[in-house]
Amino acid sequence: MPSKAAIAFISFAMLGFVATLAILQRTFAPPGHYEVLALVLSESLLLLFYLLALEKLRNWIYRLARHGDYDRALRLNRFWAWFPGYGTTREGLILFDAGRYEDAMQFLRPRAFKRNGTPRFRSMALYWYSLALDGSGRTAEAGALLEKAVLGAPDRNILKVALATCLLSQEKEASVACYLLQQAIAADPGGQYYGAKSDRIKRQARLAWALAACGRRSEAELKIGEALAQSREMRPDDEADVHYFVGEAWRVLGETSKARAEFERAITASVEGNTALNAKKGLAKLDSKSSGFSG
Repeated sequence: MPSKAAIAFISFAMLGFVATLAILQRTFAPPGHYEVLALVLSESLLLLFYLLALEKLRNWIYRLARHGDYDRALRLNRFWAWFPGYGTTREGLILFDAGRYEDAMQFLRPRAFKRNGTPRFRSMALYWYSLALDGSGRTAEAGALLEKAVLGAPDRNILKVALATCLLSQEKEASVACYLLQQAIAADPGGQYYGAKSDRIKRQARLAWALAACGRRSEAELKIGEALAQSREMRPDDEADVHYFVGEAWRVLGETSKARAEFERAITASVEGNTALNAKKGLAKLDSKSSGFSG
């Protein structure tokens, strides 16, 4: 799907074309012969409305997935993906959110890797493929892939966040995870749209987990408070992610009851899918008393 900047550019280009055509019509055409101008203007407006409508539709379909209506989101996404201008399909992302990791990897693999097997370091498909790999239990494999990706595209902070989360999931190299998250947070351009704010809060919650794993309790508790306070403005599905990361932080700090409460909040808010699965894993760790970090 064209970005908002691309749509704005197309709009201005169409207006410029129509204005130029109007000048030519006034200069050379007999009075009253403006049928061509009217036709071009109407078609230009229809194209603009079509692109804007597709962008709204694509976002709405993804919101269905984030609210747990995965099968419906998949059906609609597959149908509309055939329409010109719909843009990159979100099937891999929807499958990941649904917790269907193997299906997500199968869909994303040809988009995440070149034919010779070389990773496409700047592809979002590689990012989601790595997360699906981690979710499927192949965490060490995901970590190795993300390490290569961070080296291959050092300016891609989203990959640093993913690698940090992967390391924390493996309960190793907590100091490296903390460093990667601090780097990503420091490089944040400070966007004010919802997605940017949401990602910022989630990174703070991840940092709380990393600080707790490093034994920096007071700093971790401060970040927990900040993340939870800011998460009240988030949508339930995004807030669920924050509760999960905070639950992991409390678990590592040895606060079992607080960790359990946050994991349960994450499950309630996300209904089912990836976040709920992660929170259930967190509850299983509490039951097995697993909280040892290395590094």
